[in-house]
Amino acid sequence: MIADYQRKRDFMKKIFKTIIPIIVIVVSIVALILFLNWANKTEKYECEIEEIQSEIYVRYQSTASCTPAYNYEIITVCINGRLITYKGSVEFIFVENENKIEVTEKPNMVHGDKVIVYTSKDNVEYLGTVRIGK
Repeated sequence: MIADYQRKRDFMKKIFKTIIPIIVIVVSIVALILFLNWANKTEKYECEIEEIQSEIYVRYQSTASCTPAYNYEIITVCINGRLITYKGSVEFIFVENENKIEVTEKPNMVHGDKVIVYTSKDNVEYLGTVRIGK
């Protein structure tokens, strides 16, 4: 009777020693997948932009740093009467008589926005390059 109890106890110890690491691995994999889905969440939209000032539709500046993560571009545009700033990578397509942007926003990534601006070259105000760091 005591031997049966001892065997059952040893059997349960072996099961727990193998099941617990498997459970930890599975939970870790699920957590990693959920984190990557959260981090790569994107929102895409396209909209018309309005004048910020007379004949200025976009204010553009870039940043420069020794650290690559701090090299990004900043644009400010007016959408529905509100000034909105995007940080990330910016591409300009210079066309006449069209003022719009296409935005791929990554709200969970720092400086992760991708913006394509359609406007004429005269409608962009270049504010220069900002140096970050020493």
